[in-house]
Amino acid sequence: MLNLINQITNQKITPISFGRKPITIGNLSGLKEDVFVKTAKTTSKTVQTKIADFEYKKRICKDIGLSCVSVDKLDSIVGPNELTKIVSKNNNNRAFYIPGEKPSGMEDVQDSYFLENVLNGEFGASFHNHTIHSDGKLTVVELLDQATEYADIRHSKTGKPFYLGITDHNTIEGCKEAVKIIAANPEKYKNLKVVLGSEITVKEEKINNVKLNKSRKLHILTLGLNPFDKDLNSFISFLTATVNKTKINYSHFINKNMYKNNPMRPKTISLEYLVDRLSNQKDLKFSFAHPDYPDIRKDISEEQDPYNAIEKIIHFFKKTTQNKGLYTESYYNAYFDDVALDKKMHQTIEDATNKTHLSKAGAIDTHGDNIFYTGINK
Repeated sequence: MLNLINQITNQKITPISFGRKPITIGNLSGLKEDVFVKTAKTTSKTVQTKIADFEYKKRICKDIGLSCVSVDKLDSIVGPNELTKIVSKNNNNRAFYIPGEKPSGMEDVQDSYFLENVLNGEFGASFHNHTIHSDGKLTVVELLDQATEYADIRHSKTGKPFYLGITDHNTIEGCKEAVKIIAANPEKYKNLKVVLGSEITVKEEKINNVKLNKSRKLHILTLGLNPFDKDLNSFISFLTATVNKTKINYSHFINKNMYKNNPMRPKTISLEYLVDRLSNQKDLKFSFAHPDYPDIRKDISEEQDPYNAIEKIIHFFKKTTQNKGLYTESYYNAYFDDVALDKKMHQTIEDATNKTHLSKAGAIDTHGDNIFYTGINK
């Protein structure tokens, strides 16, 4: 190939202009070689990404007793590199993460939005969902069935899949169930992509010189988990073994009876401890769920500026998670009351996310019986 190019470069050909710097056969050799190098690098990176995700799925297969040749049965399971790629690609795409916008005058009302992004197929990902394994109403089967129905419709309109996360509080049992369901019938879920995760609650007494009047709870999404990993299961057991025995107010939970057997109050840990304890989970990514819920104003002293506080907290998240920090839920669509009306806070979260080089993503935070709505009884 290079010998042929070298022969051509000795010929005198009139330059062809396309409104840019003229391209001649004389400089074609360098151009071709540059293209070859860039293509090779891109191909190499793509191959490495696919290999890493393949290894992730292979580990899951091994842990549930499937052979290596069965990895294709888990095509619908999203590997960590695919997750990073799709999040990065849609960093500024709010419509990708929310079913629709709330109408004027109803911004403070939960689930008041229209479904325009669902109807046109722009709604492409819902990474934050709960099932009956924590405080959700849907079974794993029901969640997958609803998501698959929409995924097929979206694919028929756009040719693209729908991404769904399973992120129950402090448990990975729903993820285990989902993997087995998908592996048993992979064709059914061919247009659905499932992210395996959990929402872990951490508590911080001090955050980057933020003047707190009480400890601040942060909800951290741990994504790209292997729910069958023995060490991960050991950690989850530790997390939930020592629970707060204080009587819990179940009034706002949808599935009250279930929560009496599976309390939402796990052992108190810090974000630093969480990151360190899960440092051996090579595929794991951390994301910051609903940064301004609970309302930051309830946890800070009166003289502390709430916008400055939320910015410091996001910097704290990035500094602690480092290269495993993936995104904040900048486009969180489930805020209600005063938090939902505070547009300055929403913009501060986006700006701080950009400054820390995290990606911006969104969430519905589904707890009810419909994947397009939050469904929390306040």
